[in-house]
Amino acid sequence: MAALQIDIMKIRQLILLKSKKLSNRKIAVEIGIDRNTVNEYVQKLGSSGYSLEELLTWEEKDLQELFPSQEALDKDIYARLHDLFPGFVNELKKPGCTRQHLWHRYKEEHIDYYSYSQFCYIFS
Repeated sequence: MAALQIDIMKIRQLILLKSKKLSNRKIAVEIGIDRNTVNEYVQKLGSSGYSLEELLTWEEKDLQELFPSQEALDKDIYARLHDLFPGFVNELKKPGCTRQHLWHRYKEEHIDYYSYSQFCYIFS
């Protein structure tokens, strides 16, 4: 699910275009990035708790803090998943519980998550 990290100027442009009520598809075409990347950034901006107008007034360094580097994000995602493993081991002992069931529950509870194949690889 992790998209490429985009330049801070494109983030500012994305915020400006979104505040003008443009669709994510139109924003993607306008700034030249994949629409799924736009979707993820819009979702993260929305979950930040700040309005788009408020975000437009922020300094670049403050905006950048909303989007940690991919390496830091990967470590955080791994750590959160790893913390769930002891409970998953106990859950798998229950009749009818599968890794796929656990992955679906994990996916629903986390914005940034591993794919099913990565989940199984890490969990093995």
